[in-house]
Amino acid sequence: MNTKCLLPLFDKGACRLLSVLAISFSTVQFACEKPVRENDSASLLVKEAPDASLHILRAHGSKLVNKLLASDSYGESASLEPLKRKVDNLISGYKSQNAVSSVSVYYMDLKTGGWFAINGSEGYTPGSLLKLPVCISFFKLSEYSPGTMQRQIFFDPNLPRVPSQTFEVDPIIPGKSYSLDELIRRVLRDSDNYSTSLINYNIDYDALKLLYRDIDQAVPDMHDISYTVNAIEYSRFLQILYNGSWLNESNSEKALSYLAASSFKEGLTKLLPTDVIVPRKFGEYGSNELKQWHESGIVYAPDGHYLITVMTKGYEQEKLRIVISEISKAIYEGR
Repeated sequence: MNTKCLLPLFDKGACRLLSVLAISFSTVQFACEKPVRENDSASLLVKEAPDASLHILRAHGSKLVNKLLASDSYGESASLEPLKRKVDNLISGYKSQNAVSSVSVYYMDLKTGGWFAINGSEGYTPGSLLKLPVCISFFKLSEYSPGTMQRQIFFDPNLPRVPSQTFEVDPIIPGKSYSLDELIRRVLRDSDNYSTSLINYNIDYDALKLLYRDIDQAVPDMHDISYTVNAIEYSRFLQILYNGSWLNESNSEKALSYLAASSFKEGLTKLLPTDVIVPRKFGEYGSNELKQWHESGIVYAPDGHYLITVMTKGYEQEKLRIVISEISKAIYEGR
C-alpha cells in the first residue's frame, strides 16, 4: 500500500495531479445537476424529543423531499451484550498472544437495527477501504449523466507503475481500453490498484463530497496519510447500499453484487459456510512495522442479515486476517 497517498495512484506526482484534475467528464459533471455548496447541510440528526432514541440520517438535495438514508438507536442493544462479551473475550485472547495490538468491531442486526461496538471510536488508516465510497460516487454520477458507466478509458502503457499490494489478482492490461463500469467492477471485486488509478483520474469530487456530507462525515483529503476512519463511520457505506437509500435500487444492487463477487477469500468469509453471500471490502495499510487490515461487509445469513466491520492493527498481516476470520465466525455462530 502506498504510504504517500490513501488511494493508490501512480506515484507522488500523480497524487498531486489528482487534486487538480477535472478531466474527461466535463460534459457530464454531476455538479451541473446537483450543485454542492460549502454551506449546504450534509444531513439531519433528527431528535423527535430531547430523549429521542434514534439517530436518523437524511439526504439533502431536493427542495421538499428529505430522503431517509439510515437510522439506528443512539445506544447499544442490551440483548446483544452476551455476543459482545464473547467477541471482546476473543479479542483479549489474541491481544495476550500479541497477534494484534488493536481491534475494533461494529455489528448491526439489519432486521432489528440493534447494534454494538467494541473500541468503535478508534481511528484507522482506511487504505483500500476508500475505494468503495469513490465507486459509490461514480454510480451516483451515472444516475444524473446517462452513459457515464459505458465511457471507455484507455490504460496508457507509459503511465508509471502503481504501488504494490499484498493481495493482487487479474490486473488490467496496459494498451487496452476499459469501460468505467468494468473498472469499478474490478476495483470492488479485486481491489485492483491499476483500475483504481484510472478511475481516480476521472473522479467527480462534487458527487464524492455529497456522499460524505449526506452521511454526516467530513470529506477526506485523499492525500492526507493522517486521515482516519473508525468502524462505526465506515459501516455507513454498507448500510446505505443495503438500504438502497443513497443510490437507486439498480445501482445499489449492482454495487453489492460486485462486492459479493470479491476474489479475496480470507478474512470475513474464510470460516463461514461457502454458500453464504457476503458483499465485502477489505483495506490494508502499513509501514515496515505496524500493519493494518480491515474488512467491512454484509452477511446474508439464513436466519437474518447483519453488517460487520472489523478493523485491526498489528505486526503481521496474516495474523490480522486470522483474527478477522475468527471474529467473523464467532459472530456468525453466536448470534
